[in-house]
Amino acid sequence: MPSVESHSVPSPSAVPTAGLRHVLYVADSKCDRERIRHLLEVEHGGFRVTEATAVAELEQRLKEQAYDLVLTDLNLLKRAGLQVLDAVRSCDPELPVVLVTEADSEDIAAEAMKRGGTDYVLKTPQHLQRLPYTIRAIMERQRLHREREQAEARLKARIRQQAVVVELGQRALAGTALDTLLQETTVLVAQTLGLELCHVLEFRHGGKALFLRAGVGWAPGLVGHTTVRLSAGAEACFPLASTEPVFIEHLPSLPASGIPPLLRQHDVVSGMNVLIPAATEPYGILGVYSREPGSFSRDDLHFLQAVANVLTTAIDRKRAEERLRTSEERYRTLVESARDVIYTVSKEGRITSLNPAFETYTGFPVEAWIDRLFFELVHPDDLPLAREAFERILHGERPAPYELRIRTRSGSYLVAELTTQPDLQNGRLVGSFGIARDVSDRKRFEAELIAAKEKAEEMNRLKTAFLTNMSHEIRTPLTAIIGFSSILAAEVDEAHQEFVHLIEQSGQRLLHTLNAVLDLAMLESGTLKLDLRPLNVIEEVAEVLTAHEPAARRKGLRLTLQADTGELIAELDRACLGRILNNLIDNAVKFTEQGEVIVGLDAREGRLEIRIQDTGIGIHPSFIPHLFEAFKQENMGIDRPFEGTGLGLAITQKLVTLLQGEIRVESTKGKGSTFVVSFPTATPAPQPGEAVPPEPAPDRQASVLAIEDNPDMHVLIRRFLGPQYDVVTAEDEERALARARERVFDIVLMDINLGRARTGVEVLQELRRVPGYTDVPVIAVTAYALPGDREHFLRSGFDGYLSKPFNKRVLEETILQVLAA
Repeated sequence: MPSVESHSVPSPSAVPTAGLRHVLYVADSKCDRERIRHLLEVEHGGFRVTEATAVAELEQRLKEQAYDLVLTDLNLLKRAGLQVLDAVRSCDPELPVVLVTEADSEDIAAEAMKRGGTDYVLKTPQHLQRLPYTIRAIMERQRLHREREQAEARLKARIRQQAVVVELGQRALAGTALDTLLQETTVLVAQTLGLELCHVLEFRHGGKALFLRAGVGWAPGLVGHTTVRLSAGAEACFPLASTEPVFIEHLPSLPASGIPPLLRQHDVVSGMNVLIPAATEPYGILGVYSREPGSFSRDDLHFLQAVANVLTTAIDRKRAEERLRTSEERYRTLVESARDVIYTVSKEGRITSLNPAFETYTGFPVEAWIDRLFFELVHPDDLPLAREAFERILHGERPAPYELRIRTRSGSYLVAELTTQPDLQNGRLVGSFGIARDVSDRKRFEAELIAAKEKAEEMNRLKTAFLTNMSHEIRTPLTAIIGFSSILAAEVDEAHQEFVHLIEQSGQRLLHTLNAVLDLAMLESGTLKLDLRPLNVIEEVAEVLTAHEPAARRKGLRLTLQADTGELIAELDRACLGRILNNLIDNAVKFTEQGEVIVGLDAREGRLEIRIQDTGIGIHPSFIPHLFEAFKQENMGIDRPFEGTGLGLAITQKLVTLLQGEIRVESTKGKGSTFVVSFPTATPAPQPGEAVPPEPAPDRQASVLAIEDNPDMHVLIRRFLGPQYDVVTAEDEERALARARERVFDIVLMDINLGRARTGVEVLQELRRVPGYTDVPVIAVTAYALPGDREHFLRSGFDGYLSKPFNKRVLEETILQVLAA
């Protein structure tokens, strides 16, 4: 009889039974089938019924589909019900089988229960009402059984996973090689999760690629040789942008551009990847895959992450070992190749290690001094210092670098500078270690430097003395030459005026050359000392222009001073400023044949600017770069049209720089030149009231005592001052003091170098003790005219200063200024 399948439609009161979706009903009676099917539909509903009428048909149905329960008539074809039970049990030992039997067949039912039946129900109307509840109870027991089995399976899987994590952790702690550990990990993870593929991918190229470092299930030859390039969308497969795990539920559904060829070529469908972190930066990715659709439990994720953490520990330790090994190799290389001696000494003072530099410096083999006392190397006179430093180290201190003389194999000693400190291991002092540097050459060099410095200072003193003496010895006779020539100019007839003028001009030229040579020498030797003080630069410029007016008048040139204010104050050295102005204005007059020389002054942006502009011959552009070089002149041959040493501008530039100023030049050949000098911090001074010149004494001539050891100077001073002053001269200090005790003079002119044991400075101190001379003005009249000399004598107590050579006008102006003060 052919089977009939039907889908029941539950009645409104039917409650679906959990887990009951498909029932196989075996019965040969149509009436029984309809009655029982109706009963089940009323009580259960919502399930499918497949019917069979014979054992052969039953067996075919069991092969074709899966069922949740088998309901069979025990009296099928006269005891064929037991054959149904056997057929079901041979196909699925766990499939529930409910037997329906006649009331007189309970003995057969009992036998069926023994052979594996789940339960039975009698066909009587009263007992058949229990069938739905029997089925519901069976399905509930089946559900509980399945849940228990699943829970036991999960527990076993978790225990197995934990055991794998512990085993991998033990292997990592045992120091298993990293490559071996990674490969063993992929095998164990794949086996534990029951999956086909597992890998460890290592980040390469700054995270732009993944290297297949270890794996199982991949095609031969790929592991250890394959690099996975990361393209856009690869984060759908790997944890790249974050540390969260990545689940792949169905790889073919992802965009093809983001699927790595490695996964596509191995027919991967589902998988899971977690990040392998590390102390400094992520190491890579641990992943598992399946070729079937699947889902992963939370336990699976925790297991994979736990394995990744174990690998992290191993990787961090591996990296630490590599860093330590690299550091040790570098340290060993550094110690072995160091030029200084690196050593360690025990607490007992015995040498425990030395590098090869020890043999290089001392000549002793390193092995010969291991375990010998360090103090045996030290010079006997240096032993107290060595022991003191060692005692400080034993007390945990770190002594400052110190020097010891160390014995060499030849019997001599080298000087070593030692830097030592305590050697601590696990917080326990085991000795000391340090560096010893051979400083013998340095000590010799230092001694030579000290000797050279002392010699240079002595040479500098000799040079200064030479310059001073030379200045004095030349200026003194020049004073007589220039002075007497000015006197002769006023007394000789016109026919001889030219000769007198030539004498005076030659003397001035010689003085200019002397000043230039001395200035350059002092600038280059660094002996020039500045005396900075606020100066009215306009007054200084006006004074220099006045001195150059005669020369300009003889050439028919106009000298003009241009300034918008009466005073411009700058902190400068007066002597240096005078040299700068004299050099530049002298050049402007010398190289200008017609026209004018204009000196302009103004203050711009906090700087004082002096412009010396002429209408002279100008400078060729090719010579301007050499303009400030010593002894350089634009025309150097024997036919040069202008005289001079070529030192003026070189000295000028050095003086300007010394005063923290700047100098520049603008020139056009044939049209003239403009030199611009600027100095910092120029401020207009407040305009004082106009000074009232002192009135000369109406009753008598002022008396002057001139103390000078040169007889020529006596004659010159008397001729310069005779008509206006009562002049008395003295050639030495004894006569001068005697004259002073006889009368009180109005003013004293004091030479500094009197050719005796005492100088003019010392005579001044003695003169101040003579009654009446406490406030008498004393002027230093001297050939000491180097920069700084004026300030020195004024600080020594003189009221005025006059350098040799001088003329009548300058001498009279100096006396009047001192008397007025």
